[in-house]
Amino acid sequence: MVGLLDSLNNNSLLSDKLSTFFEICNSRFEFLDRISVAIYDERRGNFKTLLDTEAGLPVMSNYEVGSDFAPSLMAIANQQTARVVDDLCGSYSAQSPHGGKIVSAGYRSSYTLPMILDERLYGFIFFNSRRTSQFTPTVLQDLEPLAHLLSMTVISDLRSARTLSGAVSSLRKILALRDYETGTHLERMSDISLIIGRELAAAHNLTDEFLEFLFRFSPMHDIGKITVPDRILLKPGALDADEWEVMRRHASNGLRLVDSILCELELERMAGVDVLRNIVQYHHENFDGSGYPFGLAGADIPIEARIVATADRFDALTSPRLYKRTWSNEEAFKFLLCEAGAALDRECVNALIVRRSDVEAAQLRARESDDPFE
Repeated sequence: MVGLLDSLNNNSLLSDKLSTFFEICNSRFEFLDRISVAIYDERRGNFKTLLDTEAGLPVMSNYEVGSDFAPSLMAIANQQTARVVDDLCGSYSAQSPHGGKIVSAGYRSSYTLPMILDERLYGFIFFNSRRTSQFTPTVLQDLEPLAHLLSMTVISDLRSARTLSGAVSSLRKILALRDYETGTHLERMSDISLIIGRELAAAHNLTDEFLEFLFRFSPMHDIGKITVPDRILLKPGALDADEWEVMRRHASNGLRLVDSILCELELERMAGVDVLRNIVQYHHENFDGSGYPFGLAGADIPIEARIVATADRFDALTSPRLYKRTWSNEEAFKFLLCEAGAALDRECVNALIVRRSDVEAAQLRARESDDPFE
């Protein structure tokens, strides 16, 4: 148990902690074949996969479902109680799309624990076996304390990320007071960046954990703009050379600002920090090397920064601005294709266009809650 506590208390990725946890549990419960974690997104009202011990590409990887389509999960969340299913093949849960995926992968019994703290639902932990009727009262007597320990570990990591997001969100709201469109633009950034990331996940081996970092941190890309004077940030016309030089500094200033916040909140070693720092520092690097601040090119630009650059450009084109008309999605897609290989990564552009129906759904959600303070 001491070794387990040490592994769960370190600052490694949650996926690494889960792997260690699974190895220890599997040595005690040899029938245990899989542990996975899904988190609850309050803003979108859905569940999405985060972690999975299944080797290779997990059966539930890159999966998202609305809470309305998971009534049995919401029931145990509301009751704040765990659930045991002895035979998934005969269970009502197996009739759902996600339940069907689990059954088709050969899993036959499950133990599900809702992750709840202070009346807030964070998600669920799933324990699966390829044998029926394995999670007996005797087994659960030993497994439940371990499951709750894992739950607290996951919640702790999620709360750290939310603390950081909250701190940066406060700065975003200040920025939104100066430029309303900046506030609404950032909310759409999360959705569009995630859409691109999901399309590229298989080709680039992007885990659900990485995609969650991308979703959470993409709105922070332009946080350095809070250091740009109003006369430049809100200028309706073209910037002159000196003004442009000040504007270009916002990427480096943003990184310093993020590092300062991380230090103040003692989150410097938080998992996913590298993804955040890469987004803030490199999202204005161009694929052909003509960007700033370092002139990186191609694969030298982190994939998360390439994704955010594409999402940022698309949303800027299709959003209303005082100094330009709003482009249609089709016009924006055509323009991005012209930019592909130069300012933008062609793979990211193609991923965005392939997922156009998801993009339209994200835009609709944003219009329904078009408030920078949401």
